[in-house]
Amino acid sequence: MNHINNKRVFWLLLAVFTLVLAACSGGETTATAVPATTASQEEAAPTEEPMEEETTSDSGINEITIFWAQWDPADYLQEIGNMYEEETGVKVNVVQEPWGSFGDVFFAEMAAQGTSYDMVIGDSQWLGQATTQGHYVNLTDFMNSEGLTDSVTDATLTYYGEYPPRLRHLLVIPHRR
Repeated sequence: MNHINNKRVFWLLLAVFTLVLAACSGGETTATAVPATTASQEEAAPTEEPMEEETTSDSGINEITIFWAQWDPADYLQEIGNMYEEETGVKVNVVQEPWGSFGDVFFAEMAAQGTSYDMVIGDSQWLGQATTQGHYVNLTDFMNSEGLTDSVTDATLTYYGEYPPRLRHLLVIPHRR
């Protein structure tokens, strides 16, 4: 049973992480038609040095630091972050803390209004404390308007993203004040 819950949490957090990264990417890119080249164009030597590719997103963000507990899903998240960096040039660092000290480090950082992490993937057991201390953002309207509540089971939303219980206030991403 615990394995199933961990799996659900992982997929929910992965969906949230994907949305955050998509928001940081600067929006959609549209494809444009490229005219066919002729043989003489292909063989001609370039007259200018090619420009280096831009390594930051349109949003100006060039690095994201995510804080999470030390376990296999965090390793997988880093792999996804590496793929995201290849696509966008935005470096993703997943900082892992052993489970025994993860909560203490998180709450100390939040209490100090620290800036060490851009995103924290918290533990569902923190919902009450983190919410009452003002560390979580209410994402109810966003989740509903984007149809994200339809892509996750009610039990997952209730037990891993809702506080206070049964009021359907969805709180997922910690933030800095």
